[in-house]
Amino acid sequence: MNWDYREKYSKEIQEKFDIIERRNRTEYDLAMKAADELLEISGYGSKDRLLYSYAVFNKGFWDYLNGDVDAAIEKLVRIHSILEETGQFRLYARTFSVLGVIYSGMGEVRTAMDYYIKGKVACTKYNVGNVLVFLTVNIGVMYLKFGSPAEAKQCFEEAIWIANMLDNDPDNVPLSDMDKAIINLNLVTSLIALRDAAAAREAFEKACELGITGDGESVDVLIYMLKAQLADLEGNIEERDEAIRKFDEGNVDQAILESFDDMLVYAIFLRKIGKDEEFIRVLRMIDNLAKNTNSPYFALKSLEQKIAYYDKKEMWNDYFAATGDFYVRIQAQQQEINATNAQTLTARLKLEEDRFEKLKLESEKEALRAKSETDPLTGINNRAKINEISETKFNEAMEKGQSFAVQMIDIDNFKEYNDTYGHQAGDEVIKKVAYAVDSLKRHYGVYSGKYGGDEFMVVFIDKEYSEVSAICEELKQKIAEYNIEHKSSKTGVNRVTLSQGTFFGRPNGNSKLWDFVFGADKALYKIKEAGRNGSLVSADEMLNISQISDESVMKLLS
Repeated sequence: MNWDYREKYSKEIQEKFDIIERRNRTEYDLAMKAADELLEISGYGSKDRLLYSYAVFNKGFWDYLNGDVDAAIEKLVRIHSILEETGQFRLYARTFSVLGVIYSGMGEVRTAMDYYIKGKVACTKYNVGNVLVFLTVNIGVMYLKFGSPAEAKQCFEEAIWIANMLDNDPDNVPLSDMDKAIINLNLVTSLIALRDAAAAREAFEKACELGITGDGESVDVLIYMLKAQLADLEGNIEERDEAIRKFDEGNVDQAILESFDDMLVYAIFLRKIGKDEEFIRVLRMIDNLAKNTNSPYFALKSLEQKIAYYDKKEMWNDYFAATGDFYVRIQAQQQEINATNAQTLTARLKLEEDRFEKLKLESEKEALRAKSETDPLTGINNRAKINEISETKFNEAMEKGQSFAVQMIDIDNFKEYNDTYGHQAGDEVIKKVAYAVDSLKRHYGVYSGKYGGDEFMVVFIDKEYSEVSAICEELKQKIAEYNIEHKSSKTGVNRVTLSQGTFFGRPNGNSKLWDFVFGADKALYKIKEAGRNGSLVSADEMLNISQISDESVMKLLS
């Protein structure tokens, strides 16, 4: 899981994580019990979606390991989007990988490739390098299925490069030596197919150095399949036969899902070199896998080899029986493909529904946020938002030693306008003035909003005094260009005009935002006293605004 979340849970729950993470087959029952307990603690998703999705993922992964692919698909698809939602990006990416392996094993190549590619996108998006390695390996295995060993080799070499890079990446978990060894063994497979004995031997020896020794353990013994094929390629018959003998002696009673492709290639190899008894034994392993997974695809692959063997040995009764069985199973496979396609369609639709719901929630959340910050009449920032911006920019100016200014704006004689033209016409005037005020934000460092009924506020940061004055004049001219009739105006121009009061300064340790707002209000008051329809930008050296003479105001207005 994403271990950034681990510390928020109790010691008891952390112990359950540890049990599940070990999850080797000897502890299967204990791990399953821990997962079930996490499900109960999570309220099956109603109390804790992170614990819920984590537990379901692991139960689905165990279903996959035990060959119950239908149960695995259902669980992994069910919690796929929740893993991303709760920030468990490693498991989110692994879901693509596991689903790809499952569908690949069922012969659904296109579906598998789709999952692998989406998985690589997820790994890149969330920087999940260790899962990216295995997805790259899985794509290489697909290329081997297509009979394209050169492309497979490139994938395995890329995976090795990524794995080595992870050793120096503090944001990712490095791969174990065993994982690196397995990647090298995949590289060996592609190099054998390319008939490059020297490079294959080098990669094989590297795998052995990293920890795979082939000493008879159930996990390690599978490398004898490769060792036999490599020795045959090198012409070393004695070493080849010794590897085949050790494979037969090994603890490989049942082939597991992940080794199916290797087992199939090994069976073909044995048939071609005339090792009939060993060939039949491997086919029995493949048959056991087909039986345990109820997979027509696996059964068909086994039958293909039997048909080729019976043909070579001229065992015609067995040959015709196998070909008849093959036809029947082709029909069964088509039924499985149809069922899989339906299941895939359902899974895709579920993913799209989850994505749509997520986008819908984000859209609704954004709409609510915008509504809470926007004036309903004009669509510009409301008083709460412009106050928030003012506070933020004031603190920023103080920290950086930048200039700061606040402008307060009133529409002149607006009550008289409403009385003369009506409130609907008044609303239209407010909208036009709001548009003009909001247009000032095209200047860097300028922010605006509606402050009251016919009042507006503009905030400036990191602007020179002359720039602030010029922007104030720009607003005044824009309103004049609107040329809106106002017969009740007392300014003498019979048009809608503004009164603009601005206070400019450089905040220091003794300054408060209120000083600037108060200064702007004082400047606005002076404009109104002087007859309105004007703009005054006062500076911090004139903080005692009440002492500014009317003559000074008129001089600034001229």
